[in-house]
Amino acid sequence: MKQDPANILDMCLDDILAGGTVEECLARFPEHRSELEPLLVVARRLEALPKARPRQTSLRNALVRMGAAVPTRRKSRSHSGRAGWHRLGFLWSHPALLRFAAVSLVLVVTVWAVSVASTRSEPGDFLYPLKLVTERIAFALTTKPERRAELRLS
Repeated sequence: MKQDPANILDMCLDDILAGGTVEECLARFPEHRSELEPLLVVARRLEALPKARPRQTSLRNALVRMGAAVPTRRKSRSHSGRAGWHRLGFLWSHPALLRFAAVSLVLVVTVWAVSVASTRSEPGDFLYPLKLVTERIAFALTTKPERRAELRLS
């Protein structure tokens, strides 16, 4: 059974880490000697290099800088009289999101108010084109044939 060279290299490296020698490994796999020998020699040399250890002061300074870069979260206060409003606390901590919500609310209320005001407009009035648009939208969104017939008649 022929083994994969990558698996053979892994086995040899495990053996060397466990205390074996390069020669013992090469003797076990003589057919792969030319491929394995340079890799195992380099691996043995790399293992013999001293391990890099950061100085304690450098490590402490890096941790302090990381801690300063992480934003702190404010604890949300629960309001006993306002059930449910504490869930919207994230809005107050994001001004852009709060502005977007306010502008959206104003826009929706304005469109609704103008469309309600346009329902009583007649041809020639300023809001009459909006009335036609809202009627067309209502007709397009209606799926029941009876309701469509009622919309056509009105």
